[in-house]
Amino acid sequence: MLQSLLADRFGLAFHHEKKEMPVYSLLLAKGGPKLTEAVAGSNQGLFKGVGRGQTAGGLTFFGKEATMADLARALPGDRVDRYVVDATGLKGTYNFTIEYSRTPDAGGPTIFEAIEKQLGLKLEAGKAPVDILVIDRVDKTPTGN
Repeated sequence: MLQSLLADRFGLAFHHEKKEMPVYSLLLAKGGPKLTEAVAGSNQGLFKGVGRGQTAGGLTFFGKEATMADLARALPGDRVDRYVVDATGLKGTYNFTIEYSRTPDAGGPTIFEAIEKQLGLKLEAGKAPVDILVIDRVDKTPTGN
């Protein structure tokens, strides 16, 4: 709906392209995953997916009935500076919490260390084709209603 609104009001035209870019692959670490498989519907309609939070000691990253694709999509941001590709091969939904420090000198694990120690997964740098959105045209002034 939003795309059609932007196309109608702002003349937005775009297309998708695949481009080789630096990424992190989300992989299984040695020893395998340390994830708790979610029971479908156990969340009783509450939040499902991945979110972030804060604690007195640092930050948390949590998943409720989340897939590994959900985790991969949510990781890029202020602590992970590349697109993340799910290469775990895990197909289920999981509940998890990762606790990590804002900075390496804060005393706790970094997001990279926490993912490996707490989830049994790891982020490995590499390159992969990534789907990007290319804007072909957009008008600065919207059309009237």
